[in-house]
Amino acid sequence: MSKTYRTTGVVIKRRDWRENDSLFTIYTEHYGKQNLVAIGSKKVKSKLMGHLSAYGLVDIMVARGKGLDKLATARLIDNFKMDLEDNYFYIGYVYELLDKAIEQGERDEKIWKILQSAVEWLKVTKTKDEKRLVMIYFTLQLMGRLGYHPELFNCVICKSKASDPVFFSLANNGLGCSNCSQDSFVVSQDMIKLMRVLISDDLEGFDKLIVKKKVIIEVIGFFRKWVPYMVEKEINSVKYL
Repeated sequence: MSKTYRTTGVVIKRRDWRENDSLFTIYTEHYGKQNLVAIGSKKVKSKLMGHLSAYGLVDIMVARGKGLDKLATARLIDNFKMDLEDNYFYIGYVYELLDKAIEQGERDEKIWKILQSAVEWLKVTKTKDEKRLVMIYFTLQLMGRLGYHPELFNCVICKSKASDPVFFSLANNGLGCSNCSQDSFVVSQDMIKLMRVLISDDLEGFDKLIVKKKVIIEVIGFFRKWVPYMVEKEINSVKYL
């Protein structure tokens, strides 16, 4: 095994590590989520920090260690220029969800592509509702990829086709009919229809979607219950969506 490896990634978290060092969590294209030590990065003359502190795509060289691997070099190759201040709340949510939902070293090319798509759509969308749709897409795609794909067509208990009123069970991660609605809460048909569209792999026409504001708000409210329940961790930034 080579003593070093090179890849691209995005910095999703930074923590202080010892007196002059930092511990970076980076989601990488080829190695999944990695915790990497940047030696001396807190020093004024550090060349690493400028490349690792921006929202963007970085090219990194990593030296394998006995414990944690170490960042040898880092170069910012694509600065995610977010024109609107709100974009930083959204990208912060994306990064927090990647950090808390994914285990160390889990490589998945599909997740990398989902991340890239979300960032590109954030750059070009203008309204808050458009950006919220991007977050809904990203969340559903990521959660589905991680094995949390909700049942959105039939009752998870009796398998009958869901009809009004529609219930959702967090414990069973899917819809419930009126006869199997214990420990469930009511959701709208419009919300379920939107989720069915955005959880699919086909994004053709995404920019032409017309969705009522109340449906977007309902999905975001649903995420505040569903996502933490599934990943078994609090997602603090979901409150800012």
